[in-house]
Amino acid sequence: MATNKPAYATESDLRDIYPNIDKYDAKKPIYGWENPSTNFYKSYNTGLINVLFFDGIEGTAVSDDPNANYEFRYSEGNDSVEVFINTGSPADMLMESGEDWATHKTDLLYKASRYFDSYVDASLPAQMSKNDEGEYPYLVIRTTAQICAYFLISAHDPENEDALRIKEEYEEILDKLVNGQIKLDFEKSADSSKGIIRELSASGTLKPVDLRGSYRGGVYDKIRIEIDLAGVIGTAKYSVWVKGNDKLGINKGSQVVTDEIITGEYQSLSGGLQVRFGASTPTGTSGATDNLMTASATLHDVWEVEVWGVGEELDDARGIKSANLTRS
Repeated sequence: MATNKPAYATESDLRDIYPNIDKYDAKKPIYGWENPSTNFYKSYNTGLINVLFFDGIEGTAVSDDPNANYEFRYSEGNDSVEVFINTGSPADMLMESGEDWATHKTDLLYKASRYFDSYVDASLPAQMSKNDEGEYPYLVIRTTAQICAYFLISAHDPENEDALRIKEEYEEILDKLVNGQIKLDFEKSADSSKGIIRELSASGTLKPVDLRGSYRGGVYDKIRIEIDLAGVIGTAKYSVWVKGNDKLGINKGSQVVTDEIITGEYQSLSGGLQVRFGASTPTGTSGATDNLMTASATLHDVWEVEVWGVGEELDDARGIKSANLTRS
């Protein structure tokens, strides 16, 4: 298995998709053992054996006659396998050929990832990108795990209803990705210049809830919004930092708003964007008709606004169909 490209999903992700996946272990039982000499056993018509398990213990393949415990040799000429066992008999053991199950799943997760790449290659990057938290988009993780689950289940039972249902679901997602009906986290879209608010560390109930305008302050930034004075609307204050001094706004590059009172209206952010603060939870007392906006901001609550400049949007041509024009 090549290792220069990553697998997008893990064994844990695979179990999340199909908890009973382990029943599709690819090992094959080997029967019909003969005992031509002491501790030496042989079975015919086994099919190719590269790995042999003795009650779950992986044996050692040798090229000469096996003469140590759990050694084995496969002979292609007469399609047989010979084994050496110090104590007991293979007739009383679970003898299985096949690949180590963990290794097999790892290999198919890698292949499922390359299948995903190949399916969407014409429309998306040849390799998926991780986000700031070092994770692949969840849709990529889930779809890769579904592809792997289908591979494993259908290898045992091509008409398995679970496998066919999983295949139908992941093919629908892949088609929507190719056609542009679904976009991944890292894709810039037509509204990328509108900004995306993300909570980084906040315990208050008064938060930035909406953005207005389009960003014209550069190509890209992560703008920092921080509460400088705790309190409710009309009391609490916020500050804003944008890129500058070789740092993004989130790292306090350059301060552009200082201690501005939160009013609940659209207020200054940066580069043509405005921000509006509001209650993140229901406020006021049941039946009350006054003091309904009682949400409160907490000192040093922090949010980021990830934004791309106007003109940096990546509205690709996915889903656009060609047409032939003729003169009449």
